[in-house]
Amino acid sequence: MLIEKVIDFYIEVGKKHPGNPFRLSNSGRCVRALAYQRFPSTFKSEPMPARVLMILEEGKRVDKWLKEEFRKHCAQSWGSEEKEFYIEVDGIKIFGHADGVPTLERYGRTVAELKSMSNYGFRNALQGKVDYAYRCQLNSYVVGGGLNNALWVCYRKETSHLLELFCSKQIEKVETRILTPSGGWLNILRKLPSKTTNGRGPKSHIRLTQDSTNK
Repeated sequence: MLIEKVIDFYIEVGKKHPGNPFRLSNSGRCVRALAYQRFPSTFKSEPMPARVLMILEEGKRVDKWLKEEFRKHCAQSWGSEEKEFYIEVDGIKIFGHADGVPTLERYGRTVAELKSMSNYGFRNALQGKVDYAYRCQLNSYVVGGGLNNALWVCYRKETSHLLELFCSKQIEKVETRILTPSGGWLNILRKLPSKTTNGRGPKSHIRLTQDSTNK
């Protein structure tokens, strides 16, 4: 009927080599897997499943849509889409592209990444928990750009809830902003415990803003 042709297309796409593994977006991936990917003629990889590729395609479309909305409604702060950053390792520049670098009113220039998430991933993000690979990716952009601030914009695919998770070296509290069923805003503000790393000062903290009901 219809879907077979779509699936067949993505099966063929999945057979292609994924390309250069040395990208900042791969910062949190398994080092051994990246090394295997670097030598495809020696280490044959399994094709990428069609379903996984379709999930990635959905994420690209959400990414494109959110950027369009930010351009329309946040023109004064949103900008620098697909901004290129790099980190130099042993004389080799490793490049990456952030979704955007908005200028936030309270915090200035901030690296932003847009992520579409399942219910599970979104609930974790609501608690300030973000996948290790995502954290490494965004951190590499922050380091490559010489910036202090980072922002995840999370989109819950099942319900279209949106959530912002802001990280900065200068944040000392966690703030959660929730839209209640009655339509009002509930603000929860709590001080973070003091944290140190080998006596070298506080770690980065997280500020969380949720523009959705917590369901």
